[in-house]
Amino acid sequence: MKSYIAVAIRASLLLFAAVLATADAQAGLAVTAGTAQRLLLQVPPRTGLYYNGKGTGSARNITRRNYFQSRSKADQLRILGASTNATQIIRAACNTSNILDSACIDVLLLALTPPSYSSNNTLDTPLRRAFISPAQDQGMCASCVGFAVTAAAEAAINVYKQQSWRSLGLSEQDFSFCKVLPRVNCAAGASYTEVVTSFTTTPISSWAARSCDRYTGTASSDQDCARAAGCPNQLPAGGSLSWAYAGSALGTMAQVKERIMLSGGVVASMAMTADAFKQLEAYSTGKHGVFSPKDDVEGAPPIMHAVFCYGWWDNATNAEDGWWLCKNSWGTSWGLNGSFNVAYGAAYVMQPDYTFALRVSESLPQVLQRFGQAVANPINAGCLQYSPRQPVRLLQLAYDLTALTALGAKAAVPLSQVLADAVTSNVGRANLSSASRGPFRFCGTYVRPLLRRACLTSPKQLLDALPWSGCGALVGSVCTARCTAVAKGRGYRAVCTLTGNAATWQVTGGCPAAVRGPIKVQAEPTLCVSTQSLVESGQQVVLQTCGGTRNKNQQFVYKKGRLTIQAAGAEWCLGVSDGSTDRGAEIKAGLCDGTANQRWLRDAEGALRPLHALGSCLDVPYNNFSPGVALQLWDCIRSAAQLFWADLVPYVEGRAGIMAVQANTSLCMAAPVLGKEERVELQPCSSSSSSRFIYRTDGSLRLEGGS
Repeated sequence: MKSYIAVAIRASLLLFAAVLATADAQAGLAVTAGTAQRLLLQVPPRTGLYYNGKGTGSARNITRRNYFQSRSKADQLRILGASTNATQIIRAACNTSNILDSACIDVLLLALTPPSYSSNNTLDTPLRRAFISPAQDQGMCASCVGFAVTAAAEAAINVYKQQSWRSLGLSEQDFSFCKVLPRVNCAAGASYTEVVTSFTTTPISSWAARSCDRYTGTASSDQDCARAAGCPNQLPAGGSLSWAYAGSALGTMAQVKERIMLSGGVVASMAMTADAFKQLEAYSTGKHGVFSPKDDVEGAPPIMHAVFCYGWWDNATNAEDGWWLCKNSWGTSWGLNGSFNVAYGAAYVMQPDYTFALRVSESLPQVLQRFGQAVANPINAGCLQYSPRQPVRLLQLAYDLTALTALGAKAAVPLSQVLADAVTSNVGRANLSSASRGPFRFCGTYVRPLLRRACLTSPKQLLDALPWSGCGALVGSVCTARCTAVAKGRGYRAVCTLTGNAATWQVTGGCPAAVRGPIKVQAEPTLCVSTQSLVESGQQVVLQTCGGTRNKNQQFVYKKGRLTIQAAGAEWCLGVSDGSTDRGAEIKAGLCDGTANQRWLRDAEGALRPLHALGSCLDVPYNNFSPGVALQLWDCIRSAAQLFWADLVPYVEGRAGIMAVQANTSLCMAAPVLGKEERVELQPCSSSSSSRFIYRTDGSLRLEGGS
């Protein structure tokens, strides 16, 4: 009987346990098989991150331990001399010849990242932009994941568009309760795994502004989401949000720093005991205070929290010490205006498998366009010199070049190879990790084939034409630029052509010059080149406030290279005083006499060069853009002081065309035979390649397609 009763009791208990497990599952309780432990999935208020089994699987300080070794090697790279070669760089970084080794890549990344950085510090970002918006407040809803990801998306878009945080405010409500699937649960929170998967399987194509769909702290209804869908889309045109590293978690501190610099920040996790979480809630330390709880979560269910991290600081005397700068989701009245410093390795921050970064995916033409804004040209065989017009970090250039190496090739060159080249070719310069203005050099083995495959710069923007359209990059690509309304015509055509060892743009076509017009300063369009009262030769030419067509002293006519003004019954020309070629020679207006110092050419950017001194340009002394300043002649240096709007002067530099004889315009210069005994002769004018020459600013002519 006792045995029967015991069996019956055990059977009843098993049945009760099964019913309880079913009830727990329905109620949102996690039942751990083989144990008596039951963990409520509901998370504490003001948090909202839960892990699907991984949690604190890695050692607490694993990223910090690995970082110590990588940072020490990166410090060694920074002090190497300028004569260091690639082999020495790789050995110093990796202790191996395998540049694809992940540890080697970490060292190279750290060599290109500074010891401290903040995406919200205008002294750190290349264009002096603050990218990070003020902290928002999640309230009592467990929505920290939605807030962290929204902050990451804002930062990535701001970096992509190089705009201040004031230009964008994404809705946490729209993302948390409408966009991400499954939607964030105010009681149970969400996991990074679900968010990453949701982004990957269902890309987000629109995102409402915070001002259009404000956070309420409660889940949105279907009607609320439909209303939010009608809000203006805040995502950038031409770019889409995606996860960096194809959705893989960031496993090293070097990768985290890289993404903070390139994407603005990362979404990260923290795992704490209840006591440590109370310390975080009470965090109100000073500017340099650091959150560094001493207790460990081993043996106790941890409290999880998601944050967005956007900066760091390395201790110069201890390679293991430092902190991350992170933004919380508890409003600006908490912590350091809503942010806080957390020590490296503390509270499992930057835990492998639970640190991710968003990026704005770019098309190859977009990368090429950004790269082409710089002056990129071969400085010697197999090297590229890059002088950005807009400040840019070497780390960004390495990513751009990696993408460009895929042009016309089967696959891109590995990032590690380009990173090694960035360090090798520029090592020895001060502040390698923070340099942003160049000139930078790239001399890797991939450069020569790339220069032969593609035009890395865009065609020069022409002053009498609209922006270029339809431009590709590979040799043979064609793009066009239509004439402006001032000079209507067919416009220009540019072809990416392999000339010697590099592909360059060859421009043909043209726009008719305006009959009459002013010469304006590009940097200060309210100022015009102006003559003084023309009653005798030798009057100085100065800058004056533009007076429109009524100011006859500013209305020039272009005739056979001369810039003329009709006054006092005579024709006056702009010229260099006494035909001088000296720096600082005065620019004066005198009676036209046909000499070369009164003839001018305009290059692609707007510099005006006298025919007798083509290496010199019309110049505003010392960039003094003030009325009454007298103009001078100076060496051409492509500065703002030498760039003018002058639609009336035809653009000739780099354009291909025929060279007709003035006395007999039916005869043109031609080079019918090219060989050891090249000769140039007069032939009837035609459009054949032997009759088309390209004019250079040094006064030389080059046969189109020749040398």
